[in-house]
Amino acid sequence: MKIIAEIGLNHCGSIKRGMELVVDLINTSVDAITFQVREKEFYNQTHPRKYELPFSFYKEAIEIIHKENKLAGIAIAQVEKVEIFNEMRIDFWKTLSWDLNNIDLQNKLQKTNKNVFVSTGVSSMEEILEVSKKLNKIEFIHTQLNYSLEDVNLKAIQTIRELTKKPVAFGLHSKEHKVLYTTLGFEPSALFFYVKDNTDGEHPDDEHAISINDVEEYSLCLKEISLSIGTGIKRALGNVLHPEDDNVSA
Repeated sequence: MKIIAEIGLNHCGSIKRGMELVVDLINTSVDAITFQVREKEFYNQTHPRKYELPFSFYKEAIEIIHKENKLAGIAIAQVEKVEIFNEMRIDFWKTLSWDLNNIDLQNKLQKTNKNVFVSTGVSSMEEILEVSKKLNKIEFIHTQLNYSLEDVNLKAIQTIRELTKKPVAFGLHSKEHKVLYTTLGFEPSALFFYVKDNTDGEHPDDEHAISINDVEEYSLCLKEISLSIGTGIKRALGNVLHPEDDNVSA
């Protein structure tokens, strides 16, 4: 299971903020770092989040991430930029919830022969099943786009996996960040969560984003607790604990 920290748009168009997040994250135990590149019309410069970072930023960031033996991913919405990022040696792709049925984009990503994480935040099971039949090199991301705990619906991870025969990751969009620990019991292929810095500036992904100060604690705990899942096979381990030992009961 990979732990993937998403900077997303939380750099708000600032090269400085974006690079500081990269530097902070490579010093944590996360396995991968992603950025978000929205559709072309999104970047109309009417708001800080709507300023696009230059290719030179991504090129340098990917090199830094790779140097620390971590993976770099792009959540991409622009078909015309796939080849450019592919040449930067991006490791994997993510598509946003509303692009599940964006066939031009999905097919373009398939041709890169790199893994594609497909978010399903606004999709029905029927749509997910249909896409699973058309695309091979994908992993679905189960997520929800509201803050209702009931709608987190972690059991959907198992349902999607069983019906599509594809790996299924989980994307945190809950204000209750500890949902990540509950998720482990459903054995997602990866865990995605947004991260934010400690500045007073806006964070497009805010309440469901984990503060950069807390990323290492979550990452280490998730990796340690995941060991408790085991294989599901019950084996005799011998007399590891003895009933006569203090505070031990059979």
